[in-house]
Amino acid sequence: MEIRIRPAELTDFQHLPEIESSADVLLEMPGLPAVSSSQEYQESLQTLVAEADGKLIGLARIEEVDGEAHLEQLSVRPEAAGQGAGLRQHEVELGLDGLGARVVMVARL
Repeated sequence: MEIRIRPAELTDFQHLPEIESSADVLLEMPGLPAVSSSQEYQESLQTLVAEADGKLIGLARIEEVDGEAHLEQLSVRPEAAGQGAGLRQHEVELGLDGLGARVVMVARL
């Protein structure tokens, strides 16, 4: 599966809450915050998507917190989990570097 990372386009935003929701099922954690709305993704500092075979399979939502870039959300569709679709971590890190982030931490589930 070839994965392409790119900034979200206007037509992508409507699909992002469903990707986040489907990924949350894998976490099995009580008390998760509500899924972000398409509007919240649009208003983010930066939203990146992962695309494979013409289908959106993941996202990264970056916000500004205390003047720094903060990786707010990283989600991958369950059917793409474990196949390297974690938004190719180095590309997310590069995207955050360009926004002024100093530290990036990504946990694998």
